[in-house]
Amino acid sequence: MGIRTVAVFSEADRTSHHVMYADEAYLIGPAIARESYLNIEKVIETAKRCK
Repeated sequence: MGIRTVAVFSEADRTSHHVMYADEAYLIGPAIARESYLNIEKVIETAKRCK
């Protein structure tokens, strides 16, 4: 299909399957969810870099 995948991950999820199988993967913060996955500004900033 030619669709590339991008994953974001916290330090705790560094070796998760979604990170290993993605074409690109970006660390967005520490294991604490509010400092990584729930940090919407960081997630959006990362998405913009992947255009």
